[in-house]
Amino acid sequence: MADHLVYEKETDSTSIRGLCKGRWLPKMRGNQETAVIKCPLCGEVIYLTDHMIDENGVVYPAVLCNHCTWMAWMRLDGWFR
Repeated sequence: MADHLVYEKETDSTSIRGLCKGRWLPKMRGNQETAVIKCPLCGEVIYLTDHMIDENGVVYPAVLCNHCTWMAWMRLDGWFR
């Protein structure tokens, strides 16, 4: 997993407003369990609803920010289904 950017689960906040860059929050969008992150470059909120997250927290496909040029393959540390 060395080639994946690792995001840690946010433990200090449960709101998107308090979400730190480099961390993720679990979220439900409709009946889909997903996650939300903030872009480390511009701070844009990114919902991972168009992505698959496997049992190890690896996110497919790569995450893209629609607001700037940031893109990364990532793994969500602490993701459990």
